[in-house]
Parts: sequence; structure tokens; C-alpha cells
Amino acid sequence: MNTNIFSSVNPSTSASLMSSSQLEIQNGKTKYGFTDGGGVLFNAAPKAGTGLVPVYRLFKNNDFLWIADDGHSTEYADAQSKYGYKSQQIDFYASPTPLSCGIPIYRFQKNGMHRMATTAADQAALKAAGWSAEGAKFWAVASADAAPAPVPTPSASAKPTASPSASASPSATASPSQKPTPSPTASATPTQTATPTPTPTTAPTQPANPDWVQWSSIAKPGQDINAVLQNPALAGKILKLPAGVFEVSNFKDQSKAIEVPSTVKGIVGEGRDTIIRMKANTSTYASWVPAQGSGDTNQLYVMRMNNGTVPQILSNFWLQGTTQGHLYNGIMVGESKPGTTVSNLLITGIPGNAGFPPGETFGLNWWRGSNSITRDVEIDGHAVTGNTYASRVTGDIVGASPIGYNSHDGAKLYNVYTHDSNYGMPTFWQSNNAETWNLQSIRNVIGINHERSFNIIHHNPVMYGAKDRIQIQFMSDQGDGNLTVIGAQSDTWISPSQSGPIGVGVKIAILTPTNYAGPNTNTIKTAPKVFQADGTTAVPYLWAH
Repeated sequence: MNTNIFSSVNPSTSASLMSSSQLEIQNGKTKYGFTDGGGVLFNAAPKAGTGLVPVYRLFKNNDFLWIADDGHSTEYADAQSKYGYKSQQIDFYASPTPLSCGIPIYRFQKNGMHRMATTAADQAALKAAGWSAEGAKFWAVASADAAPAPVPTPSASAKPTASPSASASPSATASPSQKPTPSPTASATPTQTATPTPTPTTAPTQPANPDWVQWSSIAKPGQDINAVLQNPALAGKILKLPAGVFEVSNFKDQSKAIEVPSTVKGIVGEGRDTIIRMKANTSTYASWVPAQGSGDTNQLYVMRMNNGTVPQILSNFWLQGTTQGHLYNGIMVGESKPGTTVSNLLITGIPGNAGFPPGETFGLNWWRGSNSITRDVEIDGHAVTGNTYASRVTGDIVGASPIGYNSHDGAKLYNVYTHDSNYGMPTFWQSNNAETWNLQSIRNVIGINHERSFNIIHHNPVMYGAKDRIQIQFMSDQGDGNLTVIGAQSDTWISPSQSGPIGVGVKIAILTPTNYAGPNTNTIKTAPKVFQADGTTAVPYLWAH
């Protein structure tokens, strides 16, 4: 654990901010009032490791809260379901148990706000100022660069309120007009030790691109994004969108609401404040959704980018699912040229209600084509509303399959965070020779699904909280081939009804059903290969076949 975790405090609200990004700490100081402190509090790990668990950042009513999710405690789930906190991201990884060379990280609470402390002096200062100790919440490593925590102003009149626990809920404070969000870090080309962190909340600063055509230079008053994309001036160019909401009413036809023409090289936004969506409750295409049980596929997509004449790109925007009264899909990239890229996207709330067609819908669907690149994408099964990322409101879980590769060979995937699907999981169907780095599948139905798909390698996947307690599904009625998993972080498989601690190189379950497409139709004979992060040390696993 060698990554500095910085800490600062907003003295007017008593809120604290922790981050591994000095840029975020600086933005918090200049934009959001986090002016006290700013030094290193401790060191943690930026990626999964043996004995480490993710530490989540949550937010409610001005208060940031950090909870280590060890797969056993219900604190992380209770903070959201009982006390109204919204999970934002995994900030770092730490140990849920004492370390011989580590230090405990203590949490304190006062009036619905939370602080973290390490030293005895910091703890004493908080107690003197009326903060209540909640105990050690995880263990990290002391940093040589550690600075004293900001000393709070004592307040004899302050009355502590309850923190997230089984007995009480934190009291509410005034909602902020805006809250700090994680600043981006530069994206390096992932390797076998790719850092399992969620997509940045804002896109990296982008240099000018000669292929960009700015929205302001081409859009006419009253035109929506569909009309602009049809402009002949965009042939061979990329539409560059500013921050803002780009909304269309209804689907154009029985397959799409927004169409990126084959001659347009793509769309690039300004990050999660560039929002593309359908206006809620404007669809008149409910009758085009096949009946469940028909086996037919739902062909409605918010956006299609098909048959590109050159490699295309979709990057740096939020595709926001909205209520339409029926199921539909998110983005299809179809029959794409090699090198077509989807990067730095947030996709939320794409509705589905089954693990098979037509209720099986996709947040992102790579259909046919080959050799695509998917990088730094988050696909959230929750319905999320809002006209800016900072003002977002997270609702119910509605999503089915977050990402699917369907008859698409040679895919490369880096740092993709999929989570909270009641019906689906990342899926490869008739898609061979793919390679992934840091594919995260968290609180989905299973970890990663493979059907009639072979010669796939997963480096450092993160899989836990699966509703079916299965990390990998590997099945086929047509042929045989290899599946390799390297350096997986997951909850430990114990039994169909019990999971153990989250760790790297722990026992996982791989399901290869005998009756995949009918009685005794399984054709897979080659055992999957599961290794530690070194790629050579074998890891025992359960192969249910």
C-alpha cells in the first residue's frame, strides 16, 4: 500500500474529503470550501490485492462517508438502504483486519458528519471538539508524508448524532448546491496489474482534435442532436459536444432514438456533464417490444452507431436512461471497423427485466464487427436522474445486462465498472479471442458470462456480490476452447448459499451447465485456467460441470 490518501476539511460545514488525487483536493479547496488541511493522512492500495477490500466513498447531505466492504458486514448496504447515502465509487483498497505493519483508520461522527483519523493526537482533538468515536473501520499504512489532521474548533454545545449503524440514522444537514467530485487521473495503457478503480467522474482534459466539429459551429436554433448528426459537414468528422443536456423526443423508428451515421466518426463530449437522453415518457414504440417468452430480441436502442466506414468513437458523455413505460437498450455499436472505441462513458438506468430476450437488454452492445476497444466506462443498473452529474439522484435498480459482446471477436476492454444489475452481467456470446483488464462486475447476477465464446483472457477481474454466488459462467453447445482468468479479486466461494471474504486468488466458482441448450448439450471439455496475478501460479477453483 503505497498510494498517498490526502485529506481536507470544509470548516463551514465540517465535511471532510479524502482522495488519492491532489488535483481533487486542490479543486475542493478552490471551488468547494475544503480549505483546511490537504496533507497526506495515510497510504492505501490503488488496486485489489490479497487481503484487501474496496473502500467506497458515499455521500449524503454534505457528508462524505467511507466504508470498507468486506462482504460480511452489512454497513455498506445499510448506509444506502436504511440511511439514504449514495455510493459514488471505490476510492482505494485497504485491509478489513489489523496489519502487523499497518495502522488503524478510525472514524468519528458529529451532527451527521464524518471524519477519519489516525494518530492519538488527531483522535483526542476530535473528541475534545465533541466528535463521537465509531472505532477502527479499516487498516492502512502510515505515510512518511503524513501531515496532522485539521484541528476542529471545540463546541461544547454540539450534540452528536448517530452514524450509520443498526440502531440509528444520521441527522440531515442542509443540502449543498454542489459537491466535489473525483478529479480525473491520466489513463495509462493497462497491463496485467491494471488498477481496479471506477471510471472518473469527469473526463480528462482533451487536446483539440482536427477532426472535431464543435456543436456551436454547426447546430442551428431548434435542432436536436439527430438533426445535427445528419449535417453533411460532419462526414469524416467527430461531433464535439459541450456540457449540457442533449435530449430527443421519441424513437426515430422501431430501432433507435439517436443515429450516428456511418460516415460520421463519432461523438465526443465534455464528461459526465454532457448528458444524452430521451425525454421521459415520449416513446410511442411500446408495441415494438416483443412479448416475454417469444424469444425475439428487443431492437429499440437509445443510440445506434452502425456500419462505420472508418473506426469510430463515442467518448466523454453520460447516456442517461429515462422512464418510457417499456424496455429498451442503451447503445449499439454494430458491424464496426477494427479500432472503433468507446471510452469514458457513463451509462445508467437502461431498463431490462430478464436474463434472456426480449427482457435481456444491454447498456452497451457490441454487435458483430471485431477488434473494438472499450476503456474507462461505468455502467450502472440504477435509474439516475439529473441535469448535471453533481445534481444526480439515484433511484431504483432497473438494468439488465450492462455490456454484451455478440458475435464480436478480438475485443479489448480496459477498466470497465459494471454494477447493480438484477438480471444480467457482462456477457460474451459467440465472441472469441477477447482480452480484458480490470473488468469489474459488482452486485450483478453473476460475475462474467461466456456463451459459445472461447480463447478469452481476463486480467485482474473484480467480481463480488453476485446474486447467484457464481463468479464465472462458461457454457456452450457448439465447440470447445480455452478460458483464462488471471489475478481475480472476488468473494470466496464456500457454498451455493454462502460466500467468504473478498480477496485476490481466493476460490471462485465456474459453472458449465450440462444442459445449456437442452439435455446433455454441453460441449466444453477443456478446463478453465485460473492463476494468481503472476499468470503462472494455479488457483484452486470449483468447476461445476
